[in-house]
Amino acid sequence: MSEKRTVRNYINGLWKEADCSGYLPVENPSTGEHIARVPLTEPEEVNSAVQAASQAFAEWSRTPVTRRVEYLYELLHLLRLDEEKISRILTEEMGKSLPDSRAEMKRVFQNIEAACGMPMLQNGEVLVGCAADIDGQTLQLPRGVYAAITPFNLPAMAPFWFIPYALAAGNTFIIKPSELAPLTMELLSEYIHRVGLPPGVYNLVNGDKTAAAALIENPQVRGLSFVGRTATCRQVAKRCVELNKRYQAMGSAKN
Repeated sequence: MSEKRTVRNYINGLWKEADCSGYLPVENPSTGEHIARVPLTEPEEVNSAVQAASQAFAEWSRTPVTRRVEYLYELLHLLRLDEEKISRILTEEMGKSLPDSRAEMKRVFQNIEAACGMPMLQNGEVLVGCAADIDGQTLQLPRGVYAAITPFNLPAMAPFWFIPYALAAGNTFIIKPSELAPLTMELLSEYIHRVGLPPGVYNLVNGDKTAAAALIENPQVRGLSFVGRTATCRQVAKRCVELNKRYQAMGSAKN
């Protein structure tokens, strides 16, 4: 990774150079070397990713849950084969020690493994006789497009707090990784592409707060997960409430 290159977006099953307003350098914190450049994706392209995810939802949500988790089993296998390669990319762009990066990849694997239990996790409940001559039934159903905006300090683990669970549950997904450490998620997305998910089920967009705001504001995004500064989390939570959008806002989780 000694040569500069441009980080790509992954939208509707295709890799593409972003329609962007400019680029930011991706720096190796250990050396100060600029190892890549990340695009500042324009809101219009973010919205195109949302549209692709929205169109893919109808078919994906009807796909049997046992079939949905088969993709995750295959992804887990591919990632385990290249664990060391991914760990070294993570260390190069983020700066944590290689043992820490390896430990972070273990958490990626564990989250995928947990999401593979979705055939059980997504079970509903039936309560016979919840009132006089009335039975109650609870169904857990996919809802649509979900998105996550994740931080630089956990460029592999934080996205996988959300991606495998959303996909296994029958939702479609968009990830916006930190512009400070986008290479790990680009590489992980290459493995997601290799397992053959239907186009639009999973999407990757790069950028800064402009791209993040486009995800928050898009009405087709039914829910959003954010990990970052507490002050920003408050803003995200407030806006999602105003938009009647489900959200997770996790602020200032320090190691």
